Amino acid sequence: MLGHASPPPAQAPPPPPQEASDRALVTLPLQTQESTRSLAVSEPDGPLDLLRAPDFSVREVQSYFKLLLHDRPELYETVYENIDEHEIDGDMLMKMEEHDLGDLGFVKVGDRLRYWDEILLLRRVSSNLVETRKVQVPGYIGSMISTLTFGWNTLSEGKDGAEMKEEFVNSCTNVAVVSSLVWTLAWAMFFSIPYDCFCGGSKSAQPGECWCMGGYTEDPDYKEIWSLIPISAFHFLAAMCVTMYWWSTLIAVVQLIAINELSDDKEVEYFMDILGGVASVPGLYMVLGAIFMPIPFFIVAFCEPTFGLMWLRVMWERQDQFTPIMCAVIGSILVVIFLASYYWIIPMMVQKIYKAKAESLEVSTKELLRRQLVAEEYLEQKARGGGV
Repeated sequence: MLGHASPPPAQAPPPPPQEASDRALVTLPLQTQESTRSLAVSEPDGPLDLLRAPDFSVREVQSYFKLLLHDRPELYETVYENIDEHEIDGDMLMKMEEHDLGDLGFVKVGDRLRYWDEILLLRRVSSNLVETRKVQVPGYIGSMISTLTFGWNTLSEGKDGAEMKEEFVNSCTNVAVVSSLVWTLAWAMFFSIPYDCFCGGSKSAQPGECWCMGGYTEDPDYKEIWSLIPISAFHFLAAMCVTMYWWSTLIAVVQLIAINELSDDKEVEYFMDILGGVASVPGLYMVLGAIFMPIPFFIVAFCEPTFGLMWLRVMWERQDQFTPIMCAVIGSILVVIFLASYYWIIPMMVQKIYKAKAESLEVSTKELLRRQLVAEEYLEQKARGGGV
């Protein structure tokens, strides 16, 4: 197994194993040229733990590139020396850019692109997604709780200050736009829906004939129906909806102004760190507004004396049975759509976010370790074939 790299005496490499091309760490033709540096893998310190790559020493980085270049001994010789010369440890490896590979000896563009993908895989698994390793895919109840608390909005990681700022600005902007638009609807509902009038709505309507919402009607046929849920309940819930969307918009705008006052990436990173769960507050208020908003709608839809579904009882008693049946069917469909959206589609979408993060990291980790094992086996076979 692989420990730390060391430059042992030169040897002529034996012919590669028959199946090596199927198991190479990267897809490159095997080299049979002589190299001044043997790539033996047996070291006293044991196998290299790629999951702790950010903490690698210079020697461990050299060991990593021994795996990466297991079938490119002549390139490894150059890279080995340059890693030592430039003192590339694990922290530096995590901060490298693609063009930096040229300074390590990757002269060809194809080599830089090919091996940069390998380094990105190592970075993703060992550095960028450390917290994602702790993520567990929630069940239905957990997904519902995450939806209601907007907790799923805090799963992103592995980004620098500029990327954090971009994500935060986009999130706050979207929340502010949605909340402000729905706030206007909630405001209109709060002040006017129980008393709106609809005039000239059909061909049979006479000039000036109107049908008005009957929030305070004295008609005995209506009064009993509307009194089932008092108008005060409608106004209370509509006011709560207005309040939630108002604060969602206001806090999102304040957060946008705040993050634009920060001067550089370091300030952004520190700001996001100390902000913590407060970053999700606009989304939380938006969710609460979405919870309150349908209830006033249902109060009007079912209990309003002139247009609500409760009026169908009166129509049924007056022998008009077709209209109540059709309205009841349509109303039932709308209720099913509402319940399915609120209590199934959205929570399941949130669950899939957790699932995508957890499963993609698991796949990347398995692929990284598989490539490590393939490279180690190849080098062990090569060492045994050379009498090492």
